[in-house]
Amino acid sequence: LGLASTLVTAFADIASGSAASVAVTSGSLQSSSKLFLARFNSNDWSGDILAFAINPDGSLESTLDGNGLMQPGANGWKASTQIPAEAARVIFSHNGATGNAQTGIAFQWNQLSATQQGLLGVEPVLKWLRGDQSEEAATTGSTLNLRNRIITVLGDIVHSSPSYVGPPAFQYPDDMEGTSNLYSTFKTAKLNRPPMIYTGANDGMLHAFDANTGVEKFAYVPNAVYSRLAALTSPSYVHQYTADGAPIVVDAYFGGAWRTILTAGLRGGGQAIYALDVTDPALITNEITGASKVLWEYTDADDVDLGYTYSEPNIVRLQNGDWAAIFGNGFNNTEADGNASTSGNAVLYVVKLSDGSLIKKIDTGVGLSNSASGGRPNGLATVAPTDVDGDAITDYVYAGDLYGNMWKFDLTDISPVNWGVSYSGTPLFTACDGTPCTDTNRQPITVRPQVSVNPTQGGYMIYFGTGQYIEDSDNAVTNQLTQSFYGIWDKNDATLVAFDKGNLKERKILVEVAAGNFDVRITSGVLDDVANGGGVINWPTQKGWYMDLILDGTTDNKGERVASNPIFRQGRIIFTTLLPSAEACASGGSGWLMELDAYKGTRLDLTPFDINEDGVFSAADNGQVDWDINGDSSIDAKDTAPPSGVSSGNVGIIVMPGIIANDDNSKEFKYAAGSTGNVKVITERPEPGQSGRQSWRQIR
Repeated sequence: LGLASTLVTAFADIASGSAASVAVTSGSLQSSSKLFLARFNSNDWSGDILAFAINPDGSLESTLDGNGLMQPGANGWKASTQIPAEAARVIFSHNGATGNAQTGIAFQWNQLSATQQGLLGVEPVLKWLRGDQSEEAATTGSTLNLRNRIITVLGDIVHSSPSYVGPPAFQYPDDMEGTSNLYSTFKTAKLNRPPMIYTGANDGMLHAFDANTGVEKFAYVPNAVYSRLAALTSPSYVHQYTADGAPIVVDAYFGGAWRTILTAGLRGGGQAIYALDVTDPALITNEITGASKVLWEYTDADDVDLGYTYSEPNIVRLQNGDWAAIFGNGFNNTEADGNASTSGNAVLYVVKLSDGSLIKKIDTGVGLSNSASGGRPNGLATVAPTDVDGDAITDYVYAGDLYGNMWKFDLTDISPVNWGVSYSGTPLFTACDGTPCTDTNRQPITVRPQVSVNPTQGGYMIYFGTGQYIEDSDNAVTNQLTQSFYGIWDKNDATLVAFDKGNLKERKILVEVAAGNFDVRITSGVLDDVANGGGVINWPTQKGWYMDLILDGTTDNKGERVASNPIFRQGRIIFTTLLPSAEACASGGSGWLMELDAYKGTRLDLTPFDINEDGVFSAADNGQVDWDINGDSSIDAKDTAPPSGVSSGNVGIIVMPGIIANDDNSKEFKYAAGSTGNVKVITERPEPGQSGRQSWRQIR
């Protein structure tokens, strides 16, 4: 894995686009509901956060500019125009130390360590990073001729999906930290906390914006990105990632108090996870206060097996009483940077949330020594902590790796000494393009799995897709492995009976056809012929299902893959797929939004999509099939079926959408940001009779 060539070329061909998921203010449509979209401009590598008001019918209040880009209406805002002047900005950083010596500092020249100053070179570079434009080449009197920023000083926001944080709203047991530390007391105390938007940008900073106005309130510069900051000022700047990871913000308890903690990685920007206390953002009005909110950074200097932090951290409560950040080691940990891994193994980290100290490192033992090529390191992607008994304490963790292994980690013991890889250190399953698995047909897993109960067999269902979209070579569309989406059964027995793809029920993509106002996909149904992927799953002989991402009867998979996290919702598994394009004018490619019956892996009995956009869900939203599905001995216009997928159409590559339900829960609206920089709005039918928590992802 050559992350020196992280995926830049594909985005450089897009003048203005989006590669991050949107954020919404809540899961239900209200008069004040807003959607927040991150955007980048590759002409000058500037960025923006745009806030759109959501209309009562689910549409976005927006206009189109001369380039066909959506712009906010009267009730929205753009952050790029509201960055304070350099001297007025509140920017803080990390001193670069480790262990107990680490602390926050103001992002001012006289506060930096000698090492940090050496990496920046001269003080005007720091001032440029803070937003000073007096030394830019276009400024009269400039002596350094630094890179011009014509549009805004806000850098490009590519993969750092914005996080909306309002008042505390997690569904914790009220007394989980004792009757004298009720979560409800914290919620009441912070009820009027100003809402914020947090996002990372490739100007080297995590930015905090007032969600009501778009004004930047403060920013944080991780120490781990200092080696890349000076290059940002070069007039011949070639894009590189810095603070590219998405922030994860969760309420947690330590030090005798409930708090709101932000954690994030850097993706291709570096090898670090950092944590900030953002409990009271309104109090962070100066850099001294901001510096006091820096908790820690955990880097490859702390452990050499940490790679580029593509694995987003999760904040959880553990059986031993600690709150922790849990994350995989990410990718390319063997890079010769002075802290290179010698094993290239996939590793799980559990670090104490209060100070970043290591609680437990769990090494899968699978890496370079297991690769026939001998040079491709492994790495653990974003993990899925799982609380199986409803006490808000993590019991198991599931995660996939670059070798196609889906791992289960057992954290059920009160002592971390006894935590480890389940099933005697073997993976639950290995994803491959065919059987048997070889070194050349393994399907990489780079997304977070979703976990639900198996409603008829007991144990758990694990849902995940395969494929990667990380480096420039991933933009190829020919001679690619066929990737898949899986729903596999973890029986949760004491021992594992090994199984592979041959033990799963095959489901198929049967038809791609124009219907209504969309191109749609129709996939296998339970009542279809076995040749079409129909029939029930033969539990317990079969261990779940899979769907190869290729149109049945064809041989060209078009490089389709799953590169964003799936969602389990109302008994459905929802995921997006990505089809790259080598054409410079294709906005990076295209994709599909897919929705299946999670347990069966089949299409839904009723259409989930309002395909003809008439406000009604009916057979008129079905797609035409090419077989006698209604059994009348003829193939004609009456042979239709509910679609399982809709194409991204003219918005390009899409990522996992934001979801809002209308006031009576009769409709849902999915908002998928596309690589064109616009948002696709899809009206859907919620699953009747489905409510409550059905998966173990933390809920707001």
